[in-house]
Amino acid sequence: MTKTIDLTTKRVNSKLALNLVGVGFRRNDRWILRDVSFSVAPGERVALLGPNGAGKSTLTDLITGMIRPMEGEVSVFGDAFAAHKGRIGVVFEYTPLFDYLTPQEVSRYHALMHGLSFAQLQPIIDKLGMEPLMRKQSYVLSNGERRKVGLLLALMHSPEFLILDEATANLDPFIRDQCWDLFQRPGRTILFSTHHWEEAERFADRIVFIHQGKVYPADTPSGFLSTRYLVADKKVVLDRSALHLPAVVQSPHFFEDDKVYVFPADLNAFLDAVKLATPRLSIFPKDLKDVFLYLTQNK
Repeated sequence: MTKTIDLTTKRVNSKLALNLVGVGFRRNDRWILRDVSFSVAPGERVALLGPNGAGKSTLTDLITGMIRPMEGEVSVFGDAFAAHKGRIGVVFEYTPLFDYLTPQEVSRYHALMHGLSFAQLQPIIDKLGMEPLMRKQSYVLSNGERRKVGLLLALMHSPEFLILDEATANLDPFIRDQCWDLFQRPGRTILFSTHHWEEAERFADRIVFIHQGKVYPADTPSGFLSTRYLVADKKVVLDRSALHLPAVVQSPHFFEDDKVYVFPADLNAFLDAVKLATPRLSIFPKDLKDVFLYLTQNK
């Protein structure tokens, strides 16, 4: 007899879904993560947002017990991760599979462990467009196909808490949207790491910026885009050669590649001040990436 799991009927746990206090991890003499502290409440969607190499995958490994912190504490629903494995679904950055097993064989085995029939997986298989790959041997799967298998294994038992490490990487925009249709369920807690700024802005209740192993205080997407961090609503993009101009020096700014991004409090006054010295400029709305780069370059 198979069981049907209804997320809405599961026991509500008043404890934090995830709590990290002063977490640090080092490889050799280099700290990959240092003094990481943040929490995720039950039912909350939190994005861990930062570039490749920021420490997101290492943090996922620490949360899920794959490695142990050298400093600080990690708790999941108030305990070690292993105490609540059945309530959690995880998509790692890389999905390990046996080369000569097919996704169909792997998913049948995992379904059996969860007391589910293979037929109960069909809605997820259909949603992710997985039917053509289910009978392929795993060693021939592309990164995107392997990612879909990882998603199927993580979602099949309707977990209360999803931990997603770049789960939508290597997927086309349509399938990425299909994934979020599957991820979002009433009462489900989601921690997802991503380097897609628009994904974090669209789906997160709160965002935690991570850069070079350091996390910054969490805020909502609208909070980060408010005047709390950068007063200006628009950015002016100029060649880096304009850095010496007094109007640039006196305004919040940061660099990326050969450009300087300036956030003047008074846009019209700024344009009047620089238009003769640097006629080549562009104006765009402020976005999450701007706030991230400003905070991390002016820490």
